[in-house]
Amino acid sequence: MTTTRLTQPVHDAITVFVRYATELGEKAPYEFLPICDLLLAAYHSCPDLCDDLDWPKPPDLEYSEIRSEVQRAFPDYGLYNLPEHALTHIAESGVMVGDALDDITDIVRDFRRILWCYDHTSEADAVWHFRIGYMSHWARHVRDLQFYLIRLEEGD
Repeated sequence: MTTTRLTQPVHDAITVFVRYATELGEKAPYEFLPICDLLLAAYHSCPDLCDDLDWPKPPDLEYSEIRSEVQRAFPDYGLYNLPEHALTHIAESGVMVGDALDDITDIVRDFRRILWCYDHTSEADAVWHFRIGYMSHWARHVRDLQFYLIRLEEGD
């Protein structure tokens, strides 16, 4: 499957994220932040494609296997605090616990499915999964991960 010039940034951003998130080696938060930015920019510049064909669904990928890969790539990443309420209960909000490894694992899992679509269905189907996934799942993980990476870089 080839990509057109319109969606090449999506394919490239997904590929870069998955590769960086699963390769072993020295990594720094300041290197990961622009990769996250690249994903968000790709979404915001991506055309809203869809086709009416009845494609097979992407395979269900094993969470624990991907998490093991991610954990080997980021052995020092872990839990972080998030506010329970961001727009209400100002200065009174409780704290929730985020997990950077879970954020990365869920994003990689979603993106491997999208890459499968690029290879086995159509460009429009892959982009549809990318866009719907942004709205329903992976955008929140990317934004929370960025919060974690910025705080990690600052030495919180």
